[in-house]
Amino acid sequence: MQTDSKKHNSPTDANNVLAEVFLRPKTRGELYDALKEGIKCECVTSNVEFTSLALQSLNAMGCGDVKFKTYPSKNEGWSIYEAVV
Repeated sequence: MQTDSKKHNSPTDANNVLAEVFLRPKTRGELYDALKEGIKCECVTSNVEFTSLALQSLNAMGCGDVKFKTYPSKNEGWSIYEAVV
């Protein structure tokens, strides 16, 4: 009888796969709401500058105070938005 000796940190491990799943919001409002809930989102990199300005405008209008950071995604052409606590 052969036992499975694979380590759980392999690329096919379900936990690793789930760790790389992000919400791709359809609107900037949906992005803003997701960030308020602490959900990481993935957006098209070419829109990062304008999207960041839109999020800052929502903060200025009193919709909340969501601080966030952006960084490149492993998916080419996409960037990650993450709330900063």
